[in-house]
Amino acid sequence: MTDDLDPMALVDRADGLAEEGREDEARALFERAIASGLPAAVSESKALLGVMLFADGDVDGGRALIDEGVAAASPPDNGRALILLGRVLNEIGDEDGAVEALRAGAASGQPVPPPGVERPFEYG
Repeated sequence: MTDDLDPMALVDRADGLAEEGREDEARALFERAIASGLPAAVSESKALLGVMLFADGDVDGGRALIDEGVAAASPPDNGRALILLGRVLNEIGDEDGAVEALRAGAASGQPVPPPGVERPFEYG
């Protein structure tokens, strides 16, 4: 049951559902987390929704949502969104932008996985 979950728990559950290929359910939980207004939940939810779009081939839409995720909160609450932005920028060949975003994410306290350790940009 997710009705009693705090916004960050909703984000975690949605991320897990997306990994299982249950994208519609994941989107619904991400939207609930966004509706909570909690900056960290809004930031992570938008960024992870952006990853879903990116993984589906919508590079521009995915990038736009990740950018919204970064803008939705201040450090350290936007650290995960910054890391995801850095990974997307790296994937599309913007190495300088990727390094800048990854450094900002790391400065916020978010761990930066070494290349090849983080799961690829795919859900389900």
